[in-house]
Amino acid sequence: MSAVVTNSEMHAVLKSLGFTSQEETGIIEDQGSDNLEELKVLDDKVKSLRKVVMNPGGATGTGGTVVFLRAESNLKLIVFYLKYLDSTSRLADATNITL
Repeated sequence: MSAVVTNSEMHAVLKSLGFTSQEETGIIEDQGSDNLEELKVLDDKVKSLRKVVMNPGGATGTGGTVVFLRAESNLKLIVFYLKYLDSTSRLADATNITL
């Protein structure tokens, strides 16, 4: 159960978690995680998502991006929080996600 969120709200959520704008774009646009429901189903795949977003060497061999451990840990917390909201039948709101 998830509310509809805009692209800018998803960027704001990821920014509050500690991701850079380049990483946000990688998660939202490149990986298609453009709503809270997509984040909720990550569960044990957070580390894999981080590796994909880092994209060592990049698609063009330009080097990729750094994803900080803090951002990865915060993403795990948000996944837990979203699952908690779902289990208690509460609606997730992107504006309430802060760390």
